[in-house]
Amino acid sequence: MGLTTPPRLKNIVTKSKEVKTGPICQGRHGKGLQDLSFGSWNALLLYQSGALKTLLSQLDSYKMDITAIQEIRWTCEGIIDKKNHTIFYSCDRKHHMFGTDFIINKGITHLVTDFKAKTPRICKIHVRGMFFNYSLICVHAPTEEKDDDEKDNFYEDLYQVYEECPKRDVK
Repeated sequence: MGLTTPPRLKNIVTKSKEVKTGPICQGRHGKGLQDLSFGSWNALLLYQSGALKTLLSQLDSYKMDITAIQEIRWTCEGIIDKKNHTIFYSCDRKHHMFGTDFIINKGITHLVTDFKAKTPRICKIHVRGMFFNYSLICVHAPTEEKDDDEKDNFYEDLYQVYEECPKRDVK
């Protein structure tokens, strides 16, 4: 009699019907990556009275976590804390023109590790994730009728901001 393998029991493996999604990061319990919502909005004249309040209520109704806003037309740059949102913005220093910003829901504001205002047309935030980090760049590009020097400067600045992002980040 030769060597034989003992008979095996047939194990039937089935998929679990329970889908487990881990948290995107600490502090955001029970919400998986698919629940994080991103958006972009061209606000145009956000410096008018009541415009910011209206925009924030719209973002709440859409349940947006991170929203990139263009043409806010404020002055200077900085960070503003509101009741349910934090606003990271970059605008012209003297005139109400251009301007980009990110509006972050307070539930994930602690994940923002860096904000950089490059120009009134370009700003960037760095967001910490569980498995990888995000570098988000908000831009307001010049239109086709602008002169070539202005467009070239814009794309050089954009390339520089992109190159400054960590290599392993999702951009």
